[in-house]
Formats: sequence, structure tokens, C-alpha cells
Amino acid sequence: MHTLRSQTAWAIGGLLVALGLIGFVSPGLHSNGMLIGFIPDTSRNLLYLAAGAVGVFTIFERDAFTHVYLMAVGALFVALAFDGFIWDGGLFNLFPVLPVDAYFHALIGTVALVIAVWEEEKKRRR
Repeated sequence: MHTLRSQTAWAIGGLLVALGLIGFVSPGLHSNGMLIGFIPDTSRNLLYLAAGAVGVFTIFERDAFTHVYLMAVGALFVALAFDGFIWDGGLFNLFPVLPVDAYFHALIGTVALVIAVWEEEKKRRR
């Protein structure tokens, strides 16, 4: 049976894979160099594809691996959000960061961390 943690990892992974693929294969959807408020670029697409692929495959792994994945993705995306909010993409300087990027990264990171910690705490109380 799949837990909320594994379903969340799969959903986040699927969303990131979809965004990474759309960024690569949809130059016709871009208006003013933007796609759905994001600026598609190779490094962002590769990051989304890599993080997303691992998330999708966690559905086949043990729950402990899913927990580690959610914690790692949560920490990464919260750091990217912090980078976007505070330094406007200047600290890591991986790709251009717009406000929508920072909010998206904050949402993904927060959801991943909250679900990982909440499910672990729920597991400990049993």
C-alpha cells in the first residue's frame, strides 16, 4: 500500500518531469521567451527532470528512501526559493529566477518537507 509520503513524492516527481519536458520540447508555446511564467532554460529543465525522475521512481522503493527523497528535494527547493527571494538568483546563479520561480520552489519545497516530517512523526507515534 502506498503512503501519503510515496504519493506526494510521485506527484512532485511527475510535475517536475512534466515541467522539464515541456521546457525542452515546447518552443512554440513560449511567448516573450517565457513558458507559463517561467523562463525555460537547459539547466532548469535538467534539474527538474533529474529531481522528478527520482521522485517518480520512489513509488517502487521502500518508505525510508521516499522520506530521504522528500527531505532532499524539500531542502533543495527551499534553498532555491531563498536564492530567488533574497539574492534574485545571484547566489547559486544556476538559472534566471523570476518571482514565480521563487514561489513555485517555495511551494514544492515546503510541501515536500511538511509531508516528510508529518508522516515520520505519525509513524513514530504508532
